[in-house]
Amino acid sequence: MNPRELNTEEKLLDFIAFILADFSELLQGVNYFFWDKYSEEVLKGFNTSKDTNIYKFYLKETIDLDSIKNTFKLNDLFNFSEQDKKDLISFINDNYRHGFPDDCEDGCAYGGNLKIDLDISQFNLYLEDYRSLNEINNSVFLSYFKYLLQDYEYSITEYLKKEYNQIKKLHYNSKLIKPEVKLDFIEHHKNIYKSNYIKSFNGNYLFFEINKDENDNFNINFKNSLIKQITKIKELETTIVYTKDYTGFESDLNEFKYELFLFVFENKPLIKNLSVINEIYESILNEKSEFISFLRDKDFNNNDINVILNILSNNSLAELGFKFLKRLSLNQVEIFRLLYFFYVFDFYKEKRSNNLKKIKDFEEVINFQSLNKNINKEQFRKYFNYIAQKNAKHYPFNNSNETLKLLEGILENHKLLKKQPDSKNLKFY
Repeated sequence: MNPRELNTEEKLLDFIAFILADFSELLQGVNYFFWDKYSEEVLKGFNTSKDTNIYKFYLKETIDLDSIKNTFKLNDLFNFSEQDKKDLISFINDNYRHGFPDDCEDGCAYGGNLKIDLDISQFNLYLEDYRSLNEINNSVFLSYFKYLLQDYEYSITEYLKKEYNQIKKLHYNSKLIKPEVKLDFIEHHKNIYKSNYIKSFNGNYLFFEINKDENDNFNINFKNSLIKQITKIKELETTIVYTKDYTGFESDLNEFKYELFLFVFENKPLIKNLSVINEIYESILNEKSEFISFLRDKDFNNNDINVILNILSNNSLAELGFKFLKRLSLNQVEIFRLLYFFYVFDFYKEKRSNNLKKIKDFEEVINFQSLNKNINKEQFRKYFNYIAQKNAKHYPFNNSNETLKLLEGILENHKLLKKQPDSKNLKFY
């Protein structure tokens, strides 16, 4: 089911925050959502049993929407009259100030009191920007991701600068090494960067678009990063959990570090393209070649095998045009079902002589997929032991129709999926 569109009130809150995000050191709370001390104070009254959208609660607490309603009728944002626009501009200019503690204007006292001074032309530009992003995805709080980008910008760009200097140092050291071991040295470090990227790749959140200028400074392309983020969320039809602790950018950083390595050592253009994805694909084909043959023996065609590989690698190959599972926030039992339907347990028993009896036997099965590495091996063993006992507490196929329906929509021949076990007709369990 698709996430719902933001309602009129949510959209207005989001748009106000979207504007205020451009004013650094805002003297009101909305700009401090990712700053622990202030936001923790506001969020003390948050009731997680009633509402899981912490960010929406935060906006309502820090933007006085009631006073806005008293100023003008709450119309749809994109149907504002000219007077509506003037009233909202007045609300923002009258209620918000920004500036560092020692900033001042017109002889103001110590403490920072810079006016925002939003005018109608600026307002219309913000509205057009917001409208274009909202047309891409109208179910997310756009300001959240705008604040998120800004919050991480300095730490990420500085981090990449240090990494780039480290790679240049490696390159310098490689020139000092004896020729007979130089290639091994370079290949060793290249594999480290490549491996880190492949391990961390998360097809759900390709978050940052990062550029490097001629002075070796790194910067984030904010607009393109926003578009990239909300488009991916739309494609996956996923529901966002708005949290103060966001970690979806790790994959992009490791990808960019790998591209920096190729840029320094192999003079490859520093442009995001499909080359890295293709390398990941080749790596997966080599790593899972035996499993691929196993699936072919069961009459799966190449298209469906690519879909299965893409799902097991957490949609990391979706950019190559392979169909993908739209909902990837899967729990343990759903991942168990996927591995079962894809014959992964059969593969380990038949081809790897893994009897799947002890807890440690399930470790390599869990490592076979990238959907979630933090799975409880003991819980997987329980699912496996009770795989044919429908009345058991740990029977894994209760409510499995939703998982099957998702797979049926993207596989050309979904009838080849392994059938749920029948206690009267088990093949090898």
